[in-house]
Amino acid sequence: MRLSEWTWRRLTRASVIRVPEVGGVYMLADPPGSRPTVFYVGKSGTLRGQLEQHLFERADPCIRRRTRVGTSLFCFRSVDGGEDERLAEETRLIAEYAPECNLRGETRLIEQDPTHAQEPMRSGHDG
Repeated sequence: MRLSEWTWRRLTRASVIRVPEVGGVYMLADPPGSRPTVFYVGKSGTLRGQLEQHLFERADPCIRRRTRVGTSLFCFRSVDGGEDERLAEETRLIAEYAPECNLRGETRLIEQDPTHAQEPMRSGHDG
């Protein structure tokens, strides 16, 4: 699924409270021009609750640095099934978009899954 096929919303309290309380995956992005730059991909059993945490808590330093309430964008989609299906979709999206705030922890993923060691890491930035 291309970025243009997702429904992007401004990261505001008003938009987050409209997110259903379902399990799924989501992306956070900067809005440079017409094509968002994804800086984080996540999964959750309760999308609204997780997005509210990004609005108010933002404990992760990378996400805190990149998130601008009212300017940053988010999108989501529900994922039928359980945690395994959400994890598989999150992993696929991270591989596709190489978001900066996910790749900081790539060393941990490589240690757990040696197949990642052969994959080149892509930067989320052009240039």
